[in-house]
Amino acid sequence: MRLALLGANIQKTRLPKLLGVLCRKEGLALEFQLMDSALDPDFDFHQSAQGCATAGYDGIVITHPFKTLTMELAQSISGVPVALGAGNCLRFDASGWVASNTDFTGLTKAWRAQFGNAEPGRVAMAGAGGVARSIAFALKDLGAQQIDIYDIDAQRSRDVAAASDPTGTTVQAVDAEAFRAAVRSADGLVNATPLGMAQYPGIAFEPADIGSQQWVFEAVYTPIATPFMQAAAAAGLQRLTGFELFLHMGMDTFAFFTGRDVDRTAVLPELRGLAPAD
Repeated sequence: MRLALLGANIQKTRLPKLLGVLCRKEGLALEFQLMDSALDPDFDFHQSAQGCATAGYDGIVITHPFKTLTMELAQSISGVPVALGAGNCLRFDASGWVASNTDFTGLTKAWRAQFGNAEPGRVAMAGAGGVARSIAFALKDLGAQQIDIYDIDAQRSRDVAAASDPTGTTVQAVDAEAFRAAVRSADGLVNATPLGMAQYPGIAFEPADIGSQQWVFEAVYTPIATPFMQAAAAAGLQRLTGFELFLHMGMDTFAFFTGRDVDRTAVLPELRGLAPAD
């Protein structure tokens, strides 16, 4: 299997290791290339994708900040709502390029593995980038009662809300003041911003507002113990880490490119050994 990962600041990704474990179990060889836009001032996403296809790659995996560009290149979409408008996988089939979003499918599976059949309830989500789209759609599918989204770019918040819920009955974009009120009354909090990563230190929520909720989800997975997750742990909240999303996303990515299902119960203990050292 020949794949490339396109994104910014991806040198510490554990995706090649995860896919390598799964490939070995299936008797497959893996060739995986990192194409880091942060290291190339002339990086062009469309040209890079086309170059991978021309070079005979099976496909590409896409991460921040290019997920919303993926759908522009796809002739078809597999396993996700068309309205999602963002993808993280592009498979170069002979009949046309196929896009999917294993952030969307992976979060649904990670949620069920962690919380069973519990529904999200009322959610306050910080951030409205590519991964936020996947999260909003997944939470809505999981039965969220309400999702309030805030981003410093108000238009992005409105775009994610409109895409995931055109009726505006379940998902809405809010301003900073309304968001803080939503945080305090929410059942769950989601960080869909880069805050918490080594390159983007900080926390998207006021620490004093964390504690009255039931659960939190952190999209960042390197490190696992972000300031947000540390605050949630101190408050005794149920926590779904970005690393758990990463594991389920990775297994879905393997299945998307190979057509082979993964025995999650059997392989998860080994994959959890790939966790970054905080």
